[in-house]
Amino acid sequence: MDKSFVTTYIELINLGPDAGPRHASVTSLGPSLPKLPTLSTVLVKSIKPPHVFSMPVTVPEASSVYVLKKALAEKVSVPWENITLMSGTKVLSDTMTVPGTVIAMIKTKSHH
Repeated sequence: MDKSFVTTYIELINLGPDAGPRHASVTSLGPSLPKLPTLSTVLVKSIKPPHVFSMPVTVPEASSVYVLKKALAEKVSVPWENITLMSGTKVLSDTMTVPGTVIAMIKTKSHH
């Protein structure tokens, strides 16, 4: 644990309603908490049977297509390796960053 956090916490605990001028010695409320990742919702559609669906998938903002595939695979019980994501007519590679909210077409490769 950060020493400055503990020191500040102890100072604040010792400040009661009757703290008087002692509160003036507190210069900070301690270190800031880390920022939570911003999430992005991607609308994913599949029009190829047997997997016909339209569903939102939430991933951290600026995630890779790979992260989106893994999240989608869990939702639809399909191996992520069998998922091809498209935006318009462009196939999205696993290393590309998913832009904000997009509508993607998904195709599942059949098992023959």
